[in-house]
Amino acid sequence: MRLKTRAILVYFSIVCFGSVFFGLYFIFTPAYETKQKKGIDFAAKDKWSHLLHKQPSVLDAKHYNELRRPDLALGWAEKGNADRSNIWEDKKIGSENAEIVLPEKDMLYTMSWEEIAFLYHKYTKQIQINCQDIVRLGRVTDGGWEVCDDSSYRPSAPCLVYSFGTVGDDFSFDDAVARRYKCEVHSFDPSMNVKDYQRDSTVYFHQLGLADFTGETSDGWKMSTFADIRKHFHHEGKPLSILKLDIEEWEWKVLPSLLKSGYLNDTSQLLMELHQCEGCSRYNPAQVDKEATQERYILALQILKDLYDLGFRIFWEHQNLACSYISKFALAERSGCCELHMVQSRLLGKKKV
Repeated sequence: MRLKTRAILVYFSIVCFGSVFFGLYFIFTPAYETKQKKGIDFAAKDKWSHLLHKQPSVLDAKHYNELRRPDLALGWAEKGNADRSNIWEDKKIGSENAEIVLPEKDMLYTMSWEEIAFLYHKYTKQIQINCQDIVRLGRVTDGGWEVCDDSSYRPSAPCLVYSFGTVGDDFSFDDAVARRYKCEVHSFDPSMNVKDYQRDSTVYFHQLGLADFTGETSDGWKMSTFADIRKHFHHEGKPLSILKLDIEEWEWKVLPSLLKSGYLNDTSQLLMELHQCEGCSRYNPAQVDKEATQERYILALQILKDLYDLGFRIFWEHQNLACSYISKFALAERSGCCELHMVQSRLLGKKKV
């Protein structure tokens, strides 16, 4: 009986010890912690991003530890680039927490072509703000765009929308915006062989393109600056609920002037396709090397940083597979055209009535 009693006691001791051990193991392992996270705190992430942009002095390992984000000091510092630690990357590549913060503009010129390319493609694949209700307006295929339908950003009548660039004669996005939000929509495209006309009670087409000048191109396309367009239609002072830009590389000439003039300050949502490689705006399947030039990457990142500093945050991104190519640096498939959908974060929490 004594032997049986001892055996039973030993058995239960082992069971109890094992239960405690495995319980502590699952509690303190990263896998368990991951399961406890039911969502991303985008507000907190945006706070960090804003701080890192505005206070570059905090961008070293010591300050990251003080900010309780020592993981942000990884990345470039591990590669011997401690002086470039203001370009940080969560090491969970491809996870929902991956995030990139852009450096100051002058630092971009100190980076190699390969580093610039890596930074651009990582930055344009991230989500910076959480839009709870994203709706796709227009075609499911090329021609449709995502819109943030949260109350802080949702267009409400009377509202004004500018849509620059169409896919052939596809007005599905423009028409859907007008139907859903009762907005006044102006569609612009200089390449279509169609004169100005009114498509619907609140939808207007203009055979006109957006540029950094007002006049005609060598192809005979009528172009105009954003300022002249606003003045022509008596829209000065009217906020834009949505500005869509799909203007086939003209964005690199237009966006700097838009940022400088302040016309984006009263824009709630900015939807745009960036064509970073020269020639990406033309269908050319024989074009193998679509890697953007170092100068184009620098310009793109400078524009993206200006947009961030102005308050624009990416809520949706899409890589256009029609522009796919194999990178000369990473030997990985990348896209030469990306669609970025942004909201003006300064409107967050300001419910429209």
